[in-house]
Amino acid sequence: MLSDRLKEETKEAHLILEKKLVARIKAIHSESDYAKLLRYFYIFFGGLEILVNNISNVTFLQDYHLRRKSVALADDLSALKSPLPRIAELSALPCIKNDLEAAGVIYVIEGSTLGGIHIAEMIRKRSALNDLNAFSFFDGYGDRTLAMWQSFQKAIDSMALTREEELEIINSANDTFMKFDNLLNSG
Repeated sequence: MLSDRLKEETKEAHLILEKKLVARIKAIHSESDYAKLLRYFYIFFGGLEILVNNISNVTFLQDYHLRRKSVALADDLSALKSPLPRIAELSALPCIKNDLEAAGVIYVIEGSTLGGIHIAEMIRKRSALNDLNAFSFFDGYGDRTLAMWQSFQKAIDSMALTREEELEIINSANDTFMKFDNLLNSG
């Protein structure tokens, strides 16, 4: 299954990024700190969504139009009274030349919904942030998060692909993890 192969072959890049994100989360002590983290996600995910929309009609994922993350990020930043940052420059984003590379990017974006639940929990444990109404991004799809992830996995696993095409998706996902890591390192 492609979803299993993606998980295995992106594990290293995913863990490197996750380690940096956890360190940033542990450093959150105020609404301002939390807004800074959300801005990184908005800068990156907002750019990714534009690139995916420009390249692909995402035919393999029929409900892609329901899976946009930048809107939730904008809502959370607005709730925190934080201005929206500009999205990332093209050079800071992974190259998306076709639907296969878009699928790798979407894998990372959709995978973030699973981790987001844990991130929201970690942030809510901070007493000063417990009552915030700014978790629409990290809450993902709410009680439908697992079902939405499974729906994505089913869609990607049902794609009829050659080994080379699968590798193109995997490389795109790894590049997406690395580019987000680079963005976090820049600030």
